[in-house]
Amino acid sequence: QVATHGDPQSYWVASVISLNGYKALLRYEGFGNDDSKDFWVNLAAEDVHPVGWCASKGKPLIPPRTIQVCISFYFLKIVETWVYLTVSNSIHQ
Repeated sequence: QVATHGDPQSYWVASVISLNGYKALLRYEGFGNDDSKDFWVNLAAEDVHPVGWCASKGKPLIPPRTIQVCISFYFLKIVETWVYLTVSNSIHQ
């Protein structure tokens, strides 16, 4: 989970596309194969977190504005449920 561009208080799930030393090329979930919005991040940055971090800290999962129209409410509920289950399972282990 990584802070969304333009709103450092909200986060969204991103996939690692490529690694180069301590930097990762990320793509927000919802863009599919569209690489036009891929971005590099420093993996040691404060706005890069493991899956489930948002749920454990009460931070919102909000897709970037550029893909909000592409993501359905149903998909958002799936992501929220998945993150909740991931955090619950890690706490109970």
